[in-house]
Amino acid sequence: VLIERPVLHANLRFRPRFVLPATATAAVAAALVVSTAGAPALSPRALVAAERSPLPTGKLRAEEPDDVRVFFVGDSSMFTLQYFGNWPERAGGTVSAWAPIGCPVLRAQRVFDRELPAECSQWPDEIASQVASTDPDLVVLQLGIWDLGDRVVGGSSLDVSDDGFAAYFDRELGLAYDLATARGGRLALLDVPCSKDAAEDDEIAALNAHIARFRAAHPDVAVVRWGDFLCLQPELRPDGVHFDEQTAPVVSRWLAPRVFAEARQGRNARATTPAS
Repeated sequence: VLIERPVLHANLRFRPRFVLPATATAAVAAALVVSTAGAPALSPRALVAAERSPLPTGKLRAEEPDDVRVFFVGDSSMFTLQYFGNWPERAGGTVSAWAPIGCPVLRAQRVFDRELPAECSQWPDEIASQVASTDPDLVVLQLGIWDLGDRVVGGSSLDVSDDGFAAYFDRELGLAYDLATARGGRLALLDVPCSKDAAEDDEIAALNAHIARFRAAHPDVAVVRWGDFLCLQPELRPDGVHFDEQTAPVVSRWLAPRVFAEARQGRNARATTPAS
């Protein structure tokens, strides 16, 4: 199983409206390495140094009056997409994100036989905080490899193929849905793209089936299918999981208009819904 390690035990928050300095870009690029086992690894020290690098205030993209607001939640794949993605160049919306390294969206005590830090369970607080402070039009959840592995939930082992996984999945995404829509915004899900490890194909298919089932039960939830786009161009994820400074802008250029369109639908629906 392809896994990320080591893990950054910290919450990293981004404001991708900023253009990152070259020194910060180089620091993150140096942090993306391949371990001796062939699994992508992220150096916490280098990532923290890059994340704390000064951002040039003169290059802040001014928010336009009709910009939609999008909040992303994900893992290190989302981290690299946000960090390298040149989001200030994507007209039509402003973006923020919360993407701790080595954490699943589907909360658990252990995944891949590794105990998860407390930070991994904080996305409900992060979504609630964003909804209260910035009122995003769209919250986007990115499920990834940490959502595939065998896990311990409430003291019991659980796998994506187990009968009890559907109820667990619905409970987790149901909470995200309630939080994201509390003030009239929308929830969107990214489907899970293919892996370099063919042994994970069945798990990915099962997780995507749960996404489709949840979407069928919640017609106002959007599913943005970036899996085909990524899998037809494997070079976009050089290590099979993460993006880099060359590929992240390509992906954000494809993804931005699609998530902004979903956010726009949510904003328009709010405008036509009578106040209760």
